[in-house]
Amino acid sequence: MSMFFILLIFCQIFNSCKVCTCQIKNDKSNNVIEDIGEDWKTDSCGCMGVRSIALAKSMIEEADLVNHSIVEFEKVFGKPNEMRTDIDQIVLIYYFNSICDNDNRPRKGSDKCWLEFVFKNNQLQEIPKYYSIE
Repeated sequence: MSMFFILLIFCQIFNSCKVCTCQIKNDKSNNVIEDIGEDWKTDSCGCMGVRSIALAKSMIEEADLVNHSIVEFEKVFGKPNEMRTDIDQIVLIYYFNSICDNDNRPRKGSDKCWLEFVFKNNQLQEIPKYYSIE
């Protein structure tokens, strides 16, 4: 009979530790996903030189954003600088390597670099393989 109670107590301790570990892991992964894009978001117009194609690629891979919604994407990348809606897709545009004035806004008439993230059926299609300059 006492062996039964010892086994019962052991199971209770084991199960409670399992739950705690799981909760800590989930909290940590949520914070990591939110933290991945903080530097990107801080450089909202691409003036500070933080944004890059390599950073965007690593953010998408770390947060596993391919085939995820615009809402999930914006949690990591923040609001886009521009948005274009075509017949069957939505394109979110983010500036990087901008030439800026002192107010951290792209200089009027200067060249701009940007990345386009294409969403079809509200899902990110792929990691951009190229960028645009105007």
